[in-house]
Amino acid sequence: MGGEKMLQMVRQKAGEDFAPTTFMTALADIPPEVFEKMCPPQKTILLGMTAKSVLAILHKFPLEQRLPASVTLKKNAVPFLWSDPSTIVVATWCRTTLNLSGCYIRAAGAEQLANVVLCKCPSLIALNMGLNAIGAQGAEAIVSVLSQRPDMALRRLDLSFNGIGSAGISLIAPLLARLPALSTLNLSGDGVVDDGAALLATFLAQFPALSSLMLKTNGISHRGAMAVSAVLEHMPLLTYLDLSDNVFGRDAKDALTQGAPKSIELIV
Repeated sequence: MGGEKMLQMVRQKAGEDFAPTTFMTALADIPPEVFEKMCPPQKTILLGMTAKSVLAILHKFPLEQRLPASVTLKKNAVPFLWSDPSTIVVATWCRTTLNLSGCYIRAAGAEQLANVVLCKCPSLIALNMGLNAIGAQGAEAIVSVLSQRPDMALRRLDLSFNGIGSAGISLIAPLLARLPALSTLNLSGDGVVDDGAALLATFLAQFPALSSLMLKTNGISHRGAMAVSAVLEHMPLLTYLDLSDNVFGRDAKDALTQGAPKSIELIV
């Protein structure tokens, strides 16, 4: 069914009031065999309305078909995120991707997310927690839970712009090294500075699968850049490193460019 025809059908159900909640309630009233042709539940679910409306739709399908591959929680979902149990249920159903970018859940929300949801998602492949002000405490809560499962399949982790700081890096770096499948790590804009970069560098060679590392906009100067540069030769799987928008000078840039293996795409 084409997108325009789908909208026409929903408009007939919802009338002219096209608010997200009404939109999803209208979808919930559409027969399952029709809705299945429109949007299989395995596709991304945008949870920008109410979780109960999403559940109403998902319950039209057999249990084995209810598992969404990807769940994205919009910013306007945050007010009811932890107060509505059905939201937790939807997030827990997530099979592969959970995107919470920009939801501003802060440290307390990160701890609840870790203890209620992430501990039940061993097949999670990608987690985006960027722009949430979770700080060192929230980052430690999330990474600690993720690292406790030897079967954790996580490949991509975005903790960017969360104010983790060098103290937070000291807490999460050894835990991140325990994630067997982690291939992409984004710590941009986290206030890592030189101390954090040096701490992270001591563990980078222990990351078993890391291929992409983003450390842009972190206030890293010459000392931190040199610490990262020194470990690159011990990271044979690394193919992408972003150190742009930091504060180190030409000498550090030249050293990084000359010292990095040719297999690494280096952004400085």
